[in-house]
Order: sequence, then structure tokens, then C-alpha cells
Amino acid sequence: MWTALNDIADREKCSVHDICSLVYVRKSSLTSLTAAIRVFLMLYYKAAATDIGHKDAGHGDFSVMKRRARIPATYKSYFEKKEAKFRQQKRKTVGGYTN
Repeated sequence: MWTALNDIADREKCSVHDICSLVYVRKSSLTSLTAAIRVFLMLYYKAAATDIGHKDAGHGDFSVMKRRARIPATYKSYFEKKEAKFRQQKRKTVGGYTN
């Protein structure tokens, strides 16, 4: 499960925490976060089993993922702050090594 979350985070240019937060915001109150993450993983990979499928599904941009998830406006600033921090961390990392 963690490998899949890391792979998706790399592809979507976000953190694992961002994905888990996205799932948490959208899940039913009757569903555990673990179960909701498992469903998310299944649906994500089902939508795109190939590189062409990922492209066709709009994967590769976390903002597209947020639109698909229809995140409530109350979470907009949370994700904006997280995305800014993620971009800043990515700029500091070159070739897998932190400058």
C-alpha cells in the first residue's frame, strides 16, 4: 500500500500526506481511512493501467486530482500551503540529493 501511495505521489507531484488528506476529506464518516485509501488506490490504478491510460485519466497534476475529488472550499488554503511547501522542497532536491 505504501509503495503504491509513494508511486502515485511521485506521479501526481504531491506528497503521500496530500493524497491521504484528499481521501480523508472525501471518505464517508462510516468508512475507515485505511479502507478509503485502499479503494482510492484501486480506483486510481483501474483508471489508468498504462502510461497512455494515466495520460487519458488526467494523472500527473495534483490540481486535476483535487478537481476530480471536488474538495470543499474550506480545504483550499490547506492544499495551497501544502503544494507551495512541496514545490519548495522539490526545488531543493536535485538528482535525489538535497542541496
